This record gives sequence, C-alpha cells and structure tokens, in this order.
Amino acid sequence: MRFFYTNANMPLNYVTCGNLISQDGFLHLRRNFYVNVLILVQEGTLYISQNEVRHCIGPNEYLLLRAGEEHFGYQPSDGKLSYLWVHFTMNEAELRTIHDYELDTMITTILNPSANQQYLLPEHGNIALTKRAPLLFHQLMDLSHQDMLYSPSILDYALSLLIMELTQELIEMHFHIKNNVPPVIAQIMEWIKINYYKQITVSDVAFEFGYNPDYLSSLFHKTIGITLMQYIRKTRIDISKTLLSSYDLSIKQAAFSCGFTDEKYFMKTFRILEGMTPSQYKKAFSKKRLNEQK
Repeated sequence: MRFFYTNANMPLNYVTCGNLISQDGFLHLRRNFYVNVLILVQEGTLYISQNEVRHCIGPNEYLLLRAGEEHFGYQPSDGKLSYLWVHFTMNEAELRTIHDYELDTMITTILNPSANQQYLLPEHGNIALTKRAPLLFHQLMDLSHQDMLYSPSILDYALSLLIMELTQELIEMHFHIKNNVPPVIAQIMEWIKINYYKQITVSDVAFEFGYNPDYLSSLFHKTIGITLMQYIRKTRIDISKTLLSSYDLSIKQAAFSCGFTDEKYFMKTFRILEGMTPSQYKKAFSKKRLNEQK
C-alpha cells in the first residue's frame, strides 16, 4: 500500500466538501481531478479503483484519491451508501510517496523533535475507535455551511486538523503492529481508554468484541503481559493522575471520575501501582508546578 506525506508547517488548502447518500446501487463515475479527495464511509460499502488497485471501503474506513490519478467505481454498492468527502490541494512539489517497507523509517523521522512535522496518510485506512476523525470531519462540514466566517482560512485549518488526527491514528496503530499487538487487542485497549469511567468487566469487554471471556483474558495476558482487569485499573489510575495534577479535584472526585466506586480501593490501587498515595502524588506535582512558575 502507498502512503503520502508532505510538510505540515502550513495548512492544507480546502476546496469543498459534502455528504453523498445513495439508497442503492451507487457506482462512482470515472474521473481524474486536479484536487485530492478524502472519502470517509459512514454506511454501506464503496467499490472504487485507483492506480489499477481496487479498494473496498466499508464503514469507518477512508480512502485518499490522489490528484491526477484516474479513479472509478468498479462495482455498484449493495443497498444504502453514505460517505463524507472533502476536496483539497497541497504543495504537489513537496508531496512524497512511500510504501509499507518504508513506513517505520518515516514515522521515526516524523517523531524526531528536530524534524519538520509532516502530514502522513495511507491510501486506505481505518479510523480509531475514539472516532475523533468523524467528529472533525463533521465540524469541517458545519463550518463550510456557515454564511459568515471571519476568515476563510478557518476551513484550511479545520481540514489540516482532520488530516493530523488521521496521521496520529496511523502512528499509534503502527506501533501496535510493530510490537506484535493483534488488531483486536489494540482495539480493546482503545475501547477501554474511551469507557474507563464505566463499570466494565471482562465479560463486558468480551461481549463487546464477540469473544469468549476466558479466551480473551488469556490472549490479552499473553500479548500485553498483564490481565485485562489489571489493564483497566492501570488505565483508570493513569487518567486519575492527570485529574489530580491538572485539576483541583478531591481524591474522592478523581476516584469516581475514573470509574472507581470505592475511594479506599482507589487509594490502595494507586499506591500499589505508583508507590505513593494519591495525596502524596498531588502534593508532589503541585510543588513541581509551583517551582516551574518561579
């Protein structure tokens, strides 16, 4: 698969966007645009070919159609199809193409603090379970429909934020794959980070992903090195640390916000994982912030 990247020091150039909805049998026209097209499927399946490669794009998947490359539908959709689309341009002189075997080197370069930041997109990708990308896409569409914008460049920056989010998701998924984390485990870890505040059990997670609880627990432990419940507790404690250090919350408020129903159990778990009590952590971090302001 191809990946495209270009310098992110400047925003991309928004052209137009919309939402295609077809009730049945949609077949994309044969086209060759001067602009790039990003498509995010919401419902149904889009069958489209580009650069002699056939793509089957389902819900929560996206496709980048490159400027100057002919694309067309090779098969009608079955039933309803709905997808978001945006046309945009970028500095074609700086745009580069890499392939799978070059991705690791490219990501390492992007993460170098001294390197120029890059937009990096796969030709065909999946959005994360956090679903920030669809929200940003809808925000872009809402802005495009406003009668008055104090600056048209708002649309350029909204588009660029969407592409940066997809770049971030690609990097995170790449590291999961590099560390031999099966896709389902990576999805479960992300799902837990979204639902940490709920009263979730191993059975709840197994039901959500269609697995036997015992099998899933064994697979998770073998892959990550800790049990599923240990990971849930660790995720909650990690988030509680942010709440304690960045917001003026009590220990009880932080505990309940992170899904703990028992304050004493939260304090015990915090101490086991962090080597100090929540109060000690909060005080230590407060002193650090105070020192930084001097």
